[in-house]
Amino acid sequence: MDKILVVVDMQEKFISECSALNIVPFTVKKISDRKKDGYEIVLTLDKSGGKLCAEVAAVSEGGKIYKKSSYGCRKLILDLADRKPEIVEFIGVCTDICVIANVLGTMAFLPESTIMVDSKCCSSDTGAHLAALQVMKSCKIVIN
Repeated sequence: MDKILVVVDMQEKFISECSALNIVPFTVKKISDRKKDGYEIVLTLDKSGGKLCAEVAAVSEGGKIYKKSSYGCRKLILDLADRKPEIVEFIGVCTDICVIANVLGTMAFLPESTIMVDSKCCSSDTGAHLAALQVMKSCKIVIN
């Protein structure tokens, strides 16, 4: 079974801008747990976001990195479409911008796959975070 965890833009600058320091421990645990469960770890890095958070970098060592210059990562989404994994789970920042863009882009190409988002490992402004989760839920994304 092909299972992938996508860690979206967990870079120092974005963590600060999204007031996401509180999700870092949850994110580190999620990455560690998913590695033990046999998930492939994939990360996106936005060219404007600076360095990957040190704690996330340490636990995700060996993961594939996609560099992007827009909200969604075209190469990631197309690679996922080619692979057709059974499960793709997303975590990261910001829920209402980069996370949702990558989730919905992936869903467009993989309607038969289980697409999940762990809400405890995502962050944005509170209202925007909740609104983005609701939009994804209405598109049949599994929200944990």
